Amino acid sequence: MADDDMIQGAAGIPYLLKKQGASEPRYAPMIVADRSVGQQVASAVSAALYYREKTGKGQRIDVPMFEHLLQMILGDHLGGYTFEPPHGPPGYIRILSPDRRPYETKDGYVCALIYNDKQWKAFFSAIGRPEKFADPLFSNHEVRSKNYDTAYAFVAEELKKRTTGEWVEAFERADIPVQRMNSLEDIVADPHLAAIGYLKTVEHPSEGRIKVLAVPSEWSESVPEYRRHTPRLGEVLRSAELVGIPLSPVLHACDVREGL
Repeated sequence: MADDDMIQGAAGIPYLLKKQGASEPRYAPMIVADRSVGQQVASAVSAALYYREKTGKGQRIDVPMFEHLLQMILGDHLGGYTFEPPHGPPGYIRILSPDRRPYETKDGYVCALIYNDKQWKAFFSAIGRPEKFADPLFSNHEVRSKNYDTAYAFVAEELKKRTTGEWVEAFERADIPVQRMNSLEDIVADPHLAAIGYLKTVEHPSEGRIKVLAVPSEWSESVPEYRRHTPRLGEVLRSAELVGIPLSPVLHACDVREGL
């Protein structure tokens, strides 16, 4: 059952999206489990290699996708079930608040995080209502943590009153974390990504000029390089054949007999 949609469903992502306010359960619109489990595998293998270096002993490592994704989900949402017996229901109230989302402005959307007392005080000053910070629903972190839906709904209504540009300027001046909401087109055209060469154009032997993503890390010595294109259909198996790896178990594991 190592399919991303299945693992997302088993780990509760569609449930959480509906609980937050979606009209129906939905999968996250990216391949979450398949991609993130690879990072967990790399971490586990690195630890095992270190262990072997110190002890001379090798070992087998299994990294199940379901349990891996639950580390992320329950790390946020175990909530009251952390205790035995439970102190309350599971679920991180702030993350599940329906208005924890990009806020609509007069001409688009803006992402802002008003979190601590300093930021809430600055926000109320920015909207010309400094006295609001004394409101029992907003005056400190403890009371806000019990009223996130009210607090975020208030922010959502306020942000409709100005443009995205005006809010970005106001929040930056108030030292409140803020970011314009990017579309996929915005990301591809991002000047920062262009400056660091994150999207590179390379020549593919059959597809022509294509974009490839840079490795998202910086190295002082062994800098990773783009060496060849992603293997096309059948190339991995042909390479295995050339170095003497029997294809029958590989084909059985991959289930890609057709089209080779």
